Amino acid sequence: MDTSLNMHERLQRDIQTALRAHQAERLSVLRMLAAGLQSKQIEKRSKTGNLTNALTDDDMIAVLKHEAKKRADAIQQFSAAGRADLSEKEKWELSVIQEYLPPELPDNELEALLGRVIVGFGIVTEKDRGKLMGAVMKEVGGRASGERVKTLIDARMRGSQQ
Repeated sequence: MDTSLNMHERLQRDIQTALRAHQAERLSVLRMLAAGLQSKQIEKRSKTGNLTNALTDDDMIAVLKHEAKKRADAIQQFSAAGRADLSEKEKWELSVIQEYLPPELPDNELEALLGRVIVGFGIVTEKDRGKLMGAVMKEVGGRASGERVKTLIDARMRGSQQ
């Protein structure tokens, strides 16, 4: 993934492009992302007291995933309420946000990564589930959702109990 400076530069460049092309909806989403990143930067500065702390890739991915999750939740709620128009708008915004997220790990790579982490743990019991989840999420580095990881861990643990 690009360094945080490159991601920030890309976002700023895309904002300028959308502005020049009169793409109001896209511009709105990109500005929302920029504002979210700026808020995270301010939050990080206030916590550390260091004015030069730049956002890491993980910080940026966390902001993007948060915004993507909000859109996914809204899509589900609007669909359940029969509001296809609002659901489509949220789907479109989600697709713009996903342009900036790293690609998801394929299932086979995620399963292999889980296997390597389990080997490092040795014998995994039910009480190790939280530690295992944390270790896998750290290795994944934002390239898979916590839900996907949890599902794989649950399946692996059910399989080992049989």
